[in-house]
Amino acid sequence: MKRLLIKTYDESQAIIEYFYQQIEAEYGSYPSPISDINKVRASIVDNIRTRCDTDSSGIYKLDLPTGAGKTKISLLYSLHQMKNNHKNKMIYIAPFLSILEQNASEYRKTLANDKYILEHHSNVGDNTPFDNEDNDDDNKAAMKEYIKESWDQIVILSTMVQFSNTLFKSRSSNIRRFYNLSNSVIILDEVQSLPDEMTHIFNLMLNFISKVMNSVIILCSATQPSLDHDSISHKIIYGGSNNEDYNLIKLDDKQKQIFDRVDVSLLNNGKESKIADIYKSVLNDKEKSTLIILNTKRSVMNLYEMFEETIDDTSNLYYLTTNMCPKHRLDIINEIKDKLDNDINVIVISTSLIEEGVNLDFRRLYRSYAGFDSIIQAMGRCNREGKYDKGEAYLVNLDKDDEKLGNLKSIESKKNITKKVLDNYDGNFNIEDLNKKYYAKLFSNLDDLDKKVVDNKILLDLLSLNKEIRQSGDIEGINAQALKEASDKFSLIEDNSDSVIVYYDESYALLEELLAAIEEFRGYDGNKEKINEIKILLNKLQPYTISIYNSKDFEKKEQG
Repeated sequence: MKRLLIKTYDESQAIIEYFYQQIEAEYGSYPSPISDINKVRASIVDNIRTRCDTDSSGIYKLDLPTGAGKTKISLLYSLHQMKNNHKNKMIYIAPFLSILEQNASEYRKTLANDKYILEHHSNVGDNTPFDNEDNDDDNKAAMKEYIKESWDQIVILSTMVQFSNTLFKSRSSNIRRFYNLSNSVIILDEVQSLPDEMTHIFNLMLNFISKVMNSVIILCSATQPSLDHDSISHKIIYGGSNNEDYNLIKLDDKQKQIFDRVDVSLLNNGKESKIADIYKSVLNDKEKSTLIILNTKRSVMNLYEMFEETIDDTSNLYYLTTNMCPKHRLDIINEIKDKLDNDINVIVISTSLIEEGVNLDFRRLYRSYAGFDSIIQAMGRCNREGKYDKGEAYLVNLDKDDEKLGNLKSIESKKNITKKVLDNYDGNFNIEDLNKKYYAKLFSNLDDLDKKVVDNKILLDLLSLNKEIRQSGDIEGINAQALKEASDKFSLIEDNSDSVIVYYDESYALLEELLAAIEEFRGYDGNKEKINEIKILLNKLQPYTISIYNSKDFEKKEQG
């Protein structure tokens, strides 16, 4: 469907009014709640309505359990802000593409007008050798491409990578997008997923966007990080200019109890366990749908092979890792979902990729120790719909030899903090209390909350005081910031890997088309008409890519 550019204020307000009516009609279509969980959900909506028309610009928390309806509630709040407080647009940011794709689909279904919704995320086509922003002024590209680059639309759906690039990269497209963050409602979903080393610079930027750029920022998570903790030098400033309560919703004890759907135990009472202990525990009661989440692909495969070698019927045994391309993973997830919906017991062994943005519902969960936020996300896949009195969750202190975290230092550090929090576990899994203890230990034990870039320099320093240059005497005054250096070297996540397109399903035919298009492009000395065709093919091939890390895996890539 053709995407349109908004030309006038009145046109913009008409579209916002239409979207507002759509979300109100959606909630109005729901029958009167009967179950306890739906009564709580209805109460949450009533409570959010008491304030969403009046909250001033600022930073707010939407801290709700998994399954409480955060996605639609944040949309409701945003559209009320846009209609009644004259905000220009809503910008939804997800940490991972899987979450973005799922929630983008839900937003589109609710708003029912794709012309004014822009979905923008990084893909295999974004960094092709055919991109050249130096020719922006001369390039008469389609309006769709301009809108994508500028975020000049009513509803923007994007990723944390693109959002961070907008904040810290100096390409002209990022600067255009930064302008469009002003006077907006910005939803940051699963905010706990932000790398710890981004804490200071991120807090400062969010404070600037809310206070100076007059925007409303909503931090969504079931495990809210304490971004105003005493150990943080540059704290986030929660709340609005009218001193509103920065917690958009507060559940009482009775309401919290409704969402308590899982009994939590420590496998082997928290002592170190082998993957064989998980294997034996699962086989002791095979008549339950079971999800096992481990920290490394190697441990996932080792446990999967243990089951594969010993059980008679492997048709209901699955594994999921990023060694499988997204399309393959999606096909497997859909197959698992169909079986779970038909009460067929399955055993699924996965890395953490299944924790967010995947709506599967298991009766039993095993989760190896990781960050407390990951554990809570994993629990959201257990008894998700409340089909059982209680689901079963077993937390596993997995043996180092079985797990071998290697260079995964962040996971190892968070695992150790979680272990300290759970060492005195008394059987009462109070999420709120344990979450506070976890983040208190996490931030007080982190030596570095600052992103380092080129030559171990700190991003925050390059963008502010730049002490090294000032002390050298080369530059004085306000012009010491190394803006270009910071921009050139910044990336949200250090990624020592290459994207490789694999053969699976439709990729066979698409690859043939791509190779032919590239040959034709070269044969005509860079025929510009072929550029868009190549970009479209690369976008279509995105679900068929995997990341292969350099070093040892490089030889595999060469062979492939």
